[in-house]
Amino acid sequence: MKKTLSLFVCILLILGLTIPAFAAGLTVPFTDDSLSEVGGTLTVDKNAMLDSGSITSELYNALLDGNMIYSWYKNGTLTQEGTGADANSYKVTLSDQGCTIYVKVNFYEDSSFQESKKCGEAVSKEVTIIGPTPKITTKSLADATVGKEYYLKLECSDPDAVFSEFMGCQLAEFGLCLTQHGEIEGTPTKAGNCHINVRVLSEGGGENSVSFDLTVKAETEPPQATPTTTPQTEPESTNSAPTETTPAEIQPQTQNPATAKEDTFPWWGYAVIILGGMTAGIGIAFILIKRKKKS
Repeated sequence: MKKTLSLFVCILLILGLTIPAFAAGLTVPFTDDSLSEVGGTLTVDKNAMLDSGSITSELYNALLDGNMIYSWYKNGTLTQEGTGADANSYKVTLSDQGCTIYVKVNFYEDSSFQESKKCGEAVSKEVTIIGPTPKITTKSLADATVGKEYYLKLECSDPDAVFSEFMGCQLAEFGLCLTQHGEIEGTPTKAGNCHINVRVLSEGGGENSVSFDLTVKAETEPPQATPTTTPQTEPESTNSAPTETTPAEIQPQTQNPATAKEDTFPWWGYAVIILGGMTAGIGIAFILIKRKKKS
């Protein structure tokens, strides 16, 4: 009986030393800027643990003195452990995508980190690592026109990401739609400002969203036909000034030298004509006198 009682007292003493540390309910939180995605970092928030109302004095002193061992587990297997300044952070790589990560912090009374000096432990929640956040790199959308077919492809950092619309998107109201490949297409049915909310999801679970405003212009009016009636001409005024002839319209009339020579009769030609006439007259007179003498 005495042996049993002694054993029971020993057990109570051991539990009295260990239970306060392990039953405090302290969990390991991550900092607000921690990212559980490829390329991100998970960091233990020591300040948040110090401010926890459930922390014991032993754990509090261990935190202040830095007497802790950080053990990081991936899918339940220890993958990283340390006590240094950077041991409280875990850099997420592509190999971690789809895996669950958590950290266990062991607290010690001093920097010897002996198992007999261990005064408590705390564990973080498990986080599932997702792929990198896809980013839509398209900054703005080209204007659309009512009745004219429209097409535009949104560019994304992940070419295999899936696009979708979410609450507040007005594409359907304007006769347009968004495909899962990020293509905005269709023929607009009305003019106005179309608000678009786009969500993009990568294969690894990374998610992002962005909003755009698309201006839809009214249908372009066809050009008006020109009247075919002949315009009425106004009567010429009697007081109109004489039309001036430009120097280019005045062309000097040049005369062919050969023609000029033919049109000009020489003076000696007239003398020959006069002399011929006089000779003929004398001859006729001579003939008449001779006939008169014979008769």
